[in-house]
Amino acid sequence: MDVDPRSEGLYGRDPPRPPCVPVSPRPRDKVLPGVPERRGVPVPCPVPPSGAPGGIQRLEVLLRQVRSMQKVEQHEEALEVPWQQVQESLQRARLHREEVQAKGQRCCGLCLEQHQDLEGTEQHLEQLKHLRRGHRWQYCQQLEAIMEEHKHLRYTHAPAHLEAELVHLEKIEETWLSCEHGVMDTEEQLGPVVPVLSRLVQQDQERAKQQLEVELGQQQLSLRHRDRLAEELQQLERPLEARPE
Repeated sequence: MDVDPRSEGLYGRDPPRPPCVPVSPRPRDKVLPGVPERRGVPVPCPVPPSGAPGGIQRLEVLLRQVRSMQKVEQHEEALEVPWQQVQESLQRARLHREEVQAKGQRCCGLCLEQHQDLEGTEQHLEQLKHLRRGHRWQYCQQLEAIMEEHKHLRYTHAPAHLEAELVHLEKIEETWLSCEHGVMDTEEQLGPVVPVLSRLVQQDQERAKQQLEVELGQQQLSLRHRDRLAEELQQLERPLEARPE
């Protein structure tokens, strides 16, 4: 096992020795009182032995380093399984992210298609609304025209109006009868001229009768037309009553 160079620099050599400080001799001309005069001799510093104790210390340091490296290796081995689990989790997360991104892209495409379909549907709905407004306006115009015609026919063929027309016809009939009696009296008075006058009167009567028949036929047609318009109006009013506002 390799040794840490820093520890080798600290423990691979002998411990440092304290520096030797030479003691300078006292000047000969100075004599301290009570101290005998001696010559200056250098005093050596104590030197620790560099034998077996230094090797033991280095061995202990190496053993501690070995134990520390073993602990580090054990710790690395213990972290290997979680590291692999983390790598697998990251791989699964990466795959899940790719799936989510693909799903998001598909959803975006579907949303875009649905948005386009919705825009087309809205345009078609607007067209249908405009078409419905046009048909409704035409229907209202036709309904108003039919109602106006129905009002006119109802006023024209009302019972009071018909009674007034019948009274008028009765008066005409009375007038005609009186005229006929007058003609008969005139025939009796005129004598030979009566055949000619009778023919003229008959012709006038036939023309009047034909005109009366024509008027009666027109009235009957008007009554039938009024009834038909009333039925159509009822049929048109039923959908309006059933349609919600």
